[in-house]
Amino acid sequence: MNKTINIKFIVAVILAVAISIFVFLNLKTLELTHDIFDSVKNLVDSKSESKAKTKTKVHGNSNKNMKPHIVYEIYGIDDWEAKTTIKYGISSQKDYKRKQGNPRPNLQLKLISQNHFCEHFNKIEYIILDEKIPNRKAAKILEQKYVTEYYLKYKRKPLLQELPLPENYIFDF
Repeated sequence: MNKTINIKFIVAVILAVAISIFVFLNLKTLELTHDIFDSVKNLVDSKSESKAKTKTKVHGNSNKNMKPHIVYEIYGIDDWEAKTTIKYGISSQKDYKRKQGNPRPNLQLKLISQNHFCEHFNKIEYIILDEKIPNRKAAKILEQKYVTEYYLKYKRKPLLQELPLPENYIFDF
């Protein structure tokens, strides 16, 4: 019986030591993990601070774009010289005052003239509706206004208008 008690005692001591070693190793691993995490966090924080000090470039399509914008309308002219709005758009490209026109509406004209929906138009042109809009967010609001007014008047969106959709728009099927 003493041998049984001794064996049980020895097994219990071995288990206690094994558990202690396991816990100790896990705590060391946990400390190491925290040290690595702190190092990475400090590195990220220092990079963020240096980025905050340098001027970040804002994407042209961002609402944070503070460049002046224009709102334009692209329209087609048919055989009877009737004008049909094809789409509204906005642009912040600074050379919209040149004789050649604005690069964005001109690119849109080129692409739209190749669209089979517009084959019945003799001519496709654009007009700048508003210029010197202070920023992109204001230009988007104004573009939304034009699209919504068109929708309310004609009960449909302009022919090739993708975005913005008119306010309270119900899809045409």
